[in-house]
Amino acid sequence: RIFTAGALVFAAAAMAFVAAKTSTSASRAKPSLSDLRVLHRRDAFETSQGLNRSRSGEPESSGIHNGRAQEHYDNRAYPRKWIDAAQQIAAANAANAIAALSPALATAWTEVGPSGVPADALVAGESTAATAGTIYSGRTTAIAVSPTCTASSCTVFIGAAGGGVWKTTNALAATPTWTPSSNGIPSNAIGSIAFDPNDASGNTLYVGTGEPNGSSDSEAGVGLYKSTNGGSSWSLVAGSTANTAPCASNAASFTCPVATGRSIGAIAVDPANASHILIGTDVARHGSSSVNGGRFTPPGSALIGLYESSDGGATFSPTVILTQDAVNPATPNGGDFFRGGCSDIELYRPGAETQVYAAFFDYGVFRRSATLESGDSTFKQIFKSAGNGAVANSLASRTEFSLAPITTGPNPRPLRIYVGDAGSGPADFYTVANANVAAATLVSVRRTAIPASPHTTTARGSARTTCRCSRLPARQTSSTSVAP
Repeated sequence: RIFTAGALVFAAAAMAFVAAKTSTSASRAKPSLSDLRVLHRRDAFETSQGLNRSRSGEPESSGIHNGRAQEHYDNRAYPRKWIDAAQQIAAANAANAIAALSPALATAWTEVGPSGVPADALVAGESTAATAGTIYSGRTTAIAVSPTCTASSCTVFIGAAGGGVWKTTNALAATPTWTPSSNGIPSNAIGSIAFDPNDASGNTLYVGTGEPNGSSDSEAGVGLYKSTNGGSSWSLVAGSTANTAPCASNAASFTCPVATGRSIGAIAVDPANASHILIGTDVARHGSSSVNGGRFTPPGSALIGLYESSDGGATFSPTVILTQDAVNPATPNGGDFFRGGCSDIELYRPGAETQVYAAFFDYGVFRRSATLESGDSTFKQIFKSAGNGAVANSLASRTEFSLAPITTGPNPRPLRIYVGDAGSGPADFYTVANANVAAATLVSVRRTAIPASPHTTTARGSARTTCRCSRLPARQTSSTSVAP
């Protein structure tokens, strides 16, 4: 993970305002730094293995399901089983209050990241040649390149799973210089970043908080944030979340607005209308927290899916909400998983219409285009995921795609689409030569898995959805059917 030492100090202090009980005896001796390191490694191992142990090392019988990490989460959530957005915001406010105090000691911090560490000894099988060392820096969940990028001056923003937003203005340099750019964002969990294409200066962009990748430490966010000064400061886009106390306690009610209790994994702004904004929300593994345990979505959290605003984010309306899992408070982990979350949104404007493409966990890719559907402006499914896009076959399938319009030649010009799709097995990578046809017509289009090549690169992703293209099978796969 990418983080700053100062952020750790404030976050640790802020969590003291959230915790409501402690299970540590006052008479217990303070652990040494080496002890804490050992315990941290044990926490990570127990959580990954789903072990169930108490601090004494004996089997736990009182419902601690992920070892010490789960207990840390329970301490902060008590008397409930989850940490909601209101608690996280209160902790952030407490951290800001502490930061505003005069320091007792004039201690200077020295940056030690985010350059990462050499991965040669950590990663078995690098994705680059032996002559080019791999750098291991933790999960980078979002990348956005400024529309003003040139060879001599290129601004790039990245979002980290737990390290906030970072910016460089010399991305093409041999050693880019990165600086934190999270001022005003009360969460270090980032899921998406997007520039507003209507601002040619590149100063207007959006950040979606919360990590949508589904690992045991993917925290929920606190809404959508906007900057109009190139990332120097950020403000909440009001319609993306209530920014208040929990909306409901009924697991099936889904009464919270838009992204409350969720992550924002995708953002898109209409290139013809800056007030037209789309966001994709996803399941976050365990609410807003800073511990590697306690996988539980707050009951009443908003339905996940595709949301749309026509007033610059003042309000958002649900546009595509597919069948998904409800939160069950009676289960140890809430019982809700990926399906129905929107992981990717791309817009295409070949003429007067802005076409919308969106990918959904366990379903595949959908498109809205009245031009291609004889006036029908509803979303149509154009690609089915590894589970055949059926709710009954939910396989935690994640579909990512990229639009590649052909920019030369006579009109109408073809639109090529590249699709990466994965479930419980190896990922597949497909392409379609021209998607400028009706959804029903795409049923007969033959999808071809891209053959192995030494000139391929690694695409970002999560778990099995990240694949090294040179390892993809050189085969052809018949197209799956498309829902009517």
